[in-house]
Amino acid sequence: MDRGQTDQRDNAETVPFSAALSGHLFLAVLKAPIAFALLWLATLLPAVGRQDVATLITVIIATYVVGEVLSAIFERPFVVNTGLPSPGGWSYALVGWWTTPVVGIIVGWLLLGHSAAAALATFTAVAIPGTVEAMLSSPWQPGETRQETRERYGKFKEMTKETFADDADEIKRRAREKTKESYYKTHPDERPK
Repeated sequence: MDRGQTDQRDNAETVPFSAALSGHLFLAVLKAPIAFALLWLATLLPAVGRQDVATLITVIIATYVVGEVLSAIFERPFVVNTGLPSPGGWSYALVGWWTTPVVGIIVGWLLLGHSAAAALATFTAVAIPGTVEAMLSSPWQPGETRQETRERYGKFKEMTKETFADDADEIKRRAREKTKESYYKTHPDERPK
């Protein structure tokens, strides 16, 4: 292979890192309330112990910010090598799934009193919404290329255009009639007889 050449497909467009990171952080915002509720429930167990709400919020925010940034960084080589926004494969799926819960172990242990039970509770609280997300998104399956997405979108636009062609023609006809009528109201002497 020549220097500078990769195993990317021709015309592959790599998703910018900023887009991948913003996607991770957006999903973290959706998962964080669930993880917070699970972690709060875990503090009712004597092994974990009571914690104030501010500390729990700090643990969840720190876990998701650090974990999702690391996930985006660890997934980047897969994305660059394949040129796909979602390259698929079990390695890619496991990196995305495991990174944030493992960060949760460390953050939970550090901020919740250096206890193994608190670290395990944080791991579990973060892993459950992450597992649900993984089951819904199936990251082990390769996603579409941008070209496939464009083709699918083009087919959808064409189908929509065909489906609503009669309605669009009717709307145009009514608009022409309305324009004619408003013109003839201001210029009544030009109305054809």
